[in-house]
Amino acid sequence: MGRGTLSGPLRRRYPDGMSLSAALLAVLCTVPVRAQVRVRAVPLSAPAAPPLFAPSLPAFSAPGAGLPVPAPVSVGLPAPTVPAVAKPFLDRRLGPLVERRGVGLLVVDLKDSTRLYQEAGSRQGQRLTEAVLDFAAVTAQGLGGAVARRLGDGLLIAFDGAAEATAAGLAVQAAMPEVAARLGRPGLALRAAVHAGRVVEDRSGGGFDVYGQAVERALSLAAVGRAGTVVREAPGGGPLELVPEPAAPRGDGWTQAELSRTAIETRATLFADLADWPARYEAGGRRSAVAATKAFHAFAAAVVRRRGGELVKTSGEAVMASFPGAAAALLAAAELQNRSAEFREAVPLAADAAVRVGVSYGRVVRRTHLSWSDYFGNTVNAAARLMRRAGGGGILVSARALQDPEAGRLLEAARVERGRMELKGFAEPVEVLRLEAASVRTGRGGSMAKRLKAVARAVLRMLPRPDDGARP
Repeated sequence: MGRGTLSGPLRRRYPDGMSLSAALLAVLCTVPVRAQVRVRAVPLSAPAAPPLFAPSLPAFSAPGAGLPVPAPVSVGLPAPTVPAVAKPFLDRRLGPLVERRGVGLLVVDLKDSTRLYQEAGSRQGQRLTEAVLDFAAVTAQGLGGAVARRLGDGLLIAFDGAAEATAAGLAVQAAMPEVAARLGRPGLALRAAVHAGRVVEDRSGGGFDVYGQAVERALSLAAVGRAGTVVREAPGGGPLELVPEPAAPRGDGWTQAELSRTAIETRATLFADLADWPARYEAGGRRSAVAATKAFHAFAAAVVRRRGGELVKTSGEAVMASFPGAAAALLAAAELQNRSAEFREAVPLAADAAVRVGVSYGRVVRRTHLSWSDYFGNTVNAAARLMRRAGGGGILVSARALQDPEAGRLLEAARVERGRMELKGFAEPVEVLRLEAASVRTGRGGSMAKRLKAVARAVLRMLPRPDDGARP
């Protein structure tokens, strides 16, 4: 292929003139991807916490022709069969909410991203991360995938089946050594995992996401896989590790134009979700679990707006919000806990659900693209990981929030337990505060239970029952 152009979030040139994604997309577009792979069993230990959250991305502009697929060639794992030009996953529209079986899920996650931000600096670390993920996304879409969501410094990508997802994972990993070399960061590497199963697809509001325990299984496999490999489950049971040979070097191509800008700002970041919620997809039924999830998103959005924050994105069951100051984020966190009974009252499946919240404060990279913004950096990573450690009903806050004078006064008047905690990706333990929500005066508006119940009912009407046309 010769030169081409990209549209959407891939069309940008960084302020210093270094077009990182252009260099990486050249790796994708000029020479076919072919890889031989070695396959061996991988013992699974207890999975680490999966990477976290960022927005569902718009559809990417894919190359005009398909790519040959790298094929597993040993230990009896069949070579994936993929069309020369893969039909995009999102072409198969089935309605705004639908349950599907056999969906292939590929997770790719940048290894040691926290250390990258520390070594390269927030702005350059974000550029490098975005360039790698742009490359992975375009590679996957060229093989028929659709990006469901960002996972912190990773991606969740959906395909028609496990074979297509495996092919895309191998194509990405085969090219990663050259990707890293072109960026001048030989240590850059991805973890990747594939799992197939039943999911609920959500195409409401013009976006795309998938929910269900199959997603959690894919995340768990990625957490225990080694960098440079693709971990998947063999047809007969048990995990396999696929190791591609590096792809041959390629020539240059592709140009980009600037449609986004980045800036360094000091802001507070809040993550919130429902503790242990993925198990509800089986125990309570997928339709009810998705309806409850959407009601929780509406509940969190209302609280964030009330406190002057910006709801950045939702991802699975979680929400991410950004605030100009730490005090507003703390008030929102306390209100989420203090008013969570209204959410539980509205949704029967959530009658015993528990909200968990993480808050951090500090410098972030803000990337603004046309009508939307996103935030990156270790402040964001810290909030996500604090949320995962908070436990149901808990609020964990980075002690850096005390640097905001108004937040300091709020915390001084509240009941707070102080300590240190090890967080994944951080070299040293992080000083944290466990905030008791009941000790913070948040005030109350009118009950949201009735409105949240209406949201859940509307979602249930949109989502057909499994025997009402769901694809097998």
